[in-house]
Formats: sequence, C-alpha cells, structure tokens
Amino acid sequence: MSKKVMKKYLSVEKVKFIESDDKKSALKELWELIKDEESITDSKKLLNDILSREKIMSTGIGAGIAVPHIKSEVVKDFVISIGVSKKGIDYDAIDKKKVHIIVMIAAPAHKHDEYLKLLAKLVLRLKNSEFRNKIIHSSNNNEIYELFTK
Repeated sequence: MSKKVMKKYLSVEKVKFIESDDKKSALKELWELIKDEESITDSKKLLNDILSREKIMSTGIGAGIAVPHIKSEVVKDFVISIGVSKKGIDYDAIDKKKVHIIVMIAAPAHKHDEYLKLLAKLVLRLKNSEFRNKIIHSSNNNEIYELFTK
C-alpha cells in the first residue's frame, strides 16, 4: 500500500491499542477515533453501516487480521483507523483465530477504484508475517503509525 496514501488518511491519533475483547466493542473503539472527522457527515449512520456490514460477513480475513471497510454516502473522503490487540479478539475470522490487527477504512461511495486499490495494497502488506509481528510487538501507537507510513 502506498505509504503516501496512509500518511494522507492516517494520523498517530487514529492508532490505538484496543482494550476490548469482542468484535463489536473493538469496532466501536476504532469508530471513536474517526467519528469526529470532518469527512464524515453522519457518524452514527457510519457506525450502524459498519456493524451491519459485519453481520453480513466478517471482515476477519485470517492470520490475525481484520479489515472492516465500508463505502458510504456519509463519507466525503477516506478515513482510516488502526487498532492492535496484544491478547487478540474473538472476531469470527475465517480461520477462527483471534484477531490482533484491525484496520478500519471508511470510503466515499463514489470512489470505487481507489477503494479497491487501497484494500488490495493494504491486505497484501498485512499478509507479510514479519510486518504483522512488528505491529503486534510495537510498544506505542507512534511505532505502529511509523510502520504503516514509512
């Protein structure tokens, strides 16, 4: 994934160590980091859309990774938040393993191509076990931010 893109849409303040043990609470923690962004016109609808999307199909893609993502008319520009759980979260992932890294992406409904490219590059990068280990073993959100943007 383009580091330039991550620098544009991610900030240190949108990265955190997740305290929740369950998927819904973890998603709400990540939503809390982005809900007041000026790119989001209706944050409550966005949260409902994210939770509804998750009920249809889990975004836990295996290898300890989840990428909750949504295209919505209430999002004017991309917004990204990242959560890391050292102990892991029961997330209903496809491999049934706990999730340690969650990258939430909210995208404008009309930016389909950019949305797909961002998702593809992000997942490709997260499939690298060395990269994932560095994220999970980070000691603060600055380190995680640097890993995604350097």
